[in-house]
Amino acid sequence: QRTRWSTRRLNHCTSPTRAMASDNDKKAMAVVYQCVFCGSYTVYEVASLTDHEVELIRAEKAAASSSSKKAPKGKGTMRDQHAAEEEYMSRISRQKHEAGVNWLPCSCCIEHYSGWRYMDLIHAVVERPDVVRLPLDSAVELFSSPLIPIVFEDLPPVYRKLDGKWTLAEGIGPRSLEVIKSQPSRLPASQFKVLLKGEVAKPPGIEFDSGGAPAVQSSQKGAQIAEVQYSYREFLSALWAIDNFEELLFAKAADSEAPEEGTGSFHLHLPEWGKNFVERPAMCMPEDLLAELTEQLRECKLERDALALVAS
Repeated sequence: QRTRWSTRRLNHCTSPTRAMASDNDKKAMAVVYQCVFCGSYTVYEVASLTDHEVELIRAEKAAASSSSKKAPKGKGTMRDQHAAEEEYMSRISRQKHEAGVNWLPCSCCIEHYSGWRYMDLIHAVVERPDVVRLPLDSAVELFSSPLIPIVFEDLPPVYRKLDGKWTLAEGIGPRSLEVIKSQPSRLPASQFKVLLKGEVAKPPGIEFDSGGAPAVQSSQKGAQIAEVQYSYREFLSALWAIDNFEELLFAKAADSEAPEEGTGSFHLHLPEWGKNFVERPAMCMPEDLLAELTEQLRECKLERDALALVAS
């Protein structure tokens, strides 16, 4: 697997393509996340390689050095700069790894829920809100899913844009990331199947075109159209209907301790995920268990609404 997986770091000073890239592209840092609900992969920009932060790290390293020997002019400065950049990326990677679950928008989950292609939906809710009909009367940007940063060895790899492509800058992972053209932040799961053996939910079924009309259920290329997974939609609708639904998440990484129960409040019990990736997403649970979980969420919603009514 050495042809695809490596500990490669970007050559910051010799690549002519990097000199042509925009400042934002050059400095953006991204990490690959996997959705606990559907198992899909997304690349998220998590930080920017700011000159100020890098200079602080370089100064720290210089102050900590006990050697008084000066490095050769130019080369030493550039080497120190690269070392500081790598240290900064390593710190960001460690920070995201320690943070664990992040509630972020998952385009695949939102497609399951809405029946729209994600980018079409984002444009439609702004430009043609009258054609958008969703199960819940809530803003799309409020719908989020639990995502974890994936790890191939010790820490999540960090990627930076090189010639318009996410390229490995720090850590161990694919040399570059393939993205889905229609949704540039979503990553095909096939590129990770060698090392990540987790399951991925069935693809979303698209019911509406970019104008809000029923989508034509055929393909000029003869590709099979993904059917609507109503059990997925019902699960997400039941969850997202609850206020502060993020508080319901109760799941633990393998080999970690679970929090104490018995508090009387409802928790969302999900299959355990591995330390490095999601082994079985919620939507890959047996249908009867997913249906049971969905019903529990509905009961939780009714109970909370009743308590709120009494309190008022």
